[in-house]
Amino acid sequence: MKTNALGYLLLSSIFVIVSACGYKTNPRPATAAVPAEVGLVHAQAYKDRIVLKWDIPTKNTDGSRLTDLSGFKVYRVVKKTGEDCDNCEDKKTLLANVDYQNPSNATVEKGVVTFTDNAVSHGNVYYYFVSAYNLRGEESRPSQEVAVAFEKAPDAPENLKASVDSRGVHLEWSAPPNDQAIKNYRIYRSDASNPSDMKLIGNAKWGENSFRDKTAELGKTYQYAVSSLTMNRGISTESDPSAPVTVYYS
Repeated sequence: MKTNALGYLLLSSIFVIVSACGYKTNPRPATAAVPAEVGLVHAQAYKDRIVLKWDIPTKNTDGSRLTDLSGFKVYRVVKKTGEDCDNCEDKKTLLANVDYQNPSNATVEKGVVTFTDNAVSHGNVYYYFVSAYNLRGEESRPSQEVAVAFEKAPDAPENLKASVDSRGVHLEWSAPPNDQAIKNYRIYRSDASNPSDMKLIGNAKWGENSFRDKTAELGKTYQYAVSSLTMNRGISTESDPSAPVTVYYS
């Protein structure tokens, strides 16, 4: 009787050992990498729109390279001027979805996304958040909020003129009519080969209605335009560019 019991226990032990060696659990999937938070979002108010720009993230939250970026979500909160926006992030609603590969409502160039919000009205403050998501639909944390007080934009400068000398291209213009609390001007330039690609090249203070472009190269044709800026509660509002002027630097 004891021999049979001992044999039974021995066989049971062997069976357990063999069974344990042959049993495999399903591997637990590794935690999927999520895109890192979108960095600094810049917002600029114009006469009838607000333009947002942000850098394209290149990493996931775990530090690995972001190779499956699919798009961005733009969120917004609207408040009347003077209203507080406590816990603003919790009140955000989706404004737009930007497809990274085929953006129909934004432009993607040189690592920067540019998105325009045309559904804006004067007298409001707009708070924006941007997040990135990958091909699996996994979304990053929202970016830090950026607030824009949408006030009436100033008029553009008038009578822009250009002349050339050995020191560069000299620009002069007239201030827009009436006192519009303008703080300064922005000067833009493009090459003749791509006149629509205006780049900011400098600033001028209110009252200094001139600017000298010392970076112009001999033998090139440039197009210039100037805009006006006002400042309200730390937020600038920019006019549309002035009528452009074309000059050949020789």
